[in-house]
Amino acid sequence: FVPKRNILHEYSPSPIQSILRGTNPDESYPENVAAGLQSDGLKISEQKPQKLSQTDVANAVRIVAFCQLPAEFAREFTVENWSNVPPVSENYDKSRDEILKRIKRILADVQ
Repeated sequence: FVPKRNILHEYSPSPIQSILRGTNPDESYPENVAAGLQSDGLKISEQKPQKLSQTDVANAVRIVAFCQLPAEFAREFTVENWSNVPPVSENYDKSRDEILKRIKRILADVQ
């Protein structure tokens, strides 16, 4: 999903936009994840998890994955693997903090 408020803009004035996709998304966000996203100011009430598409990959400048991507999404650039980030479904705050730390590193790299 594309957040109504792009969290990346808090850390960088660049026009970078983030989207969230899943390789096998649930029908809805787990309750604790939805509550965490909403407490962080992200409006997800009208959105549901979306499956990764070829269009998403084709338009990507950089891909970060929390799991192995299916072969059909292989591209010529490297996918940054974040599979060692704690699952948001288990501990939203801990996971969010780790993700934000890594996002700040990416933003520093692209500026």
